[in-house]
Amino acid sequence: MIPVNPQTRTTLLLDFAWQPVATITARAAFLHLIRGHVSCLDKEHQTFDSMNHWLEYASLYEDQPALRSAKTLWPIPTVVVVTSKFYHKPKKTKMSINDLVRYYKNTCQYCLEKFPFAELTIDHIIPKSKGGTDEHSNRTLCCLKCNQKKSNKIPFFNIKNQPVKAPEVPKFIFEHDEIRKEWEIHI
Repeated sequence: MIPVNPQTRTTLLLDFAWQPVATITARAAFLHLIRGHVSCLDKEHQTFDSMNHWLEYASLYEDQPALRSAKTLWPIPTVVVVTSKFYHKPKKTKMSINDLVRYYKNTCQYCLEKFPFAELTIDHIIPKSKGGTDEHSNRTLCCLKCNQKKSNKIPFFNIKNQPVKAPEVPKFIFEHDEIRKEWEIHI
């Protein structure tokens, strides 16, 4: 087990349909398990509904995150499923600039180069001046230079001479780069 900071995001939270909705901190995972709000999945994909069963019977990963007390290491589950309605995430209808930056990993969709957050913007694929809307299906990530170059031209293609499209709104976007191996079957 590896001791972690309680505020480190260590756990994938799944909804009732076992779909990912968020990553939560080690502290939050521990508290939700104690309160009975979640069931835990261990290395063997067994489900545990209580802290006692988790501590006694769970098969742990070699790199299992853990919280440290004065005398004990407490293993934190890396995947949990809600058992109560304590968590409700509203469905997104369009992605924010932060979502687009994370989704495209800071890459402009026209020149296909990476940029710092401050040099990126949302571009309307069909400009508003030409009848484009602010709907999600008309938005993509663009660097400031490409946005100025594009202006209100349509159609405007990327560097590979391909049309640019808006991504589908994903159900879940990871907020950090580290994805644990056991999360991959759920995303």
